[in-house]
Amino acid sequence: MGRYDSEDERGVHLLDVGVHDEATGGGPKDDYLKKSTQFGIRADYKHVTVPAPEVVRIIRLALMS
Repeated sequence: MGRYDSEDERGVHLLDVGVHDEATGGGPKDDYLKKSTQFGIRADYKHVTVPAPEVVRIIRLALMS
């Protein structure tokens, strides 16, 4: 989860990216999404490029609350 920046031939560029991993004690994904929507994303990475074929959907956090 991160702040959408742009898209190009390399993929979708996100800034201030937080990564949820339930396997390492991150808790349920829904809880992570709610907490991030309410308090902001805890950034694990400054910039991430997600290859376009791996992007399932892009949703504005403001629309999730």
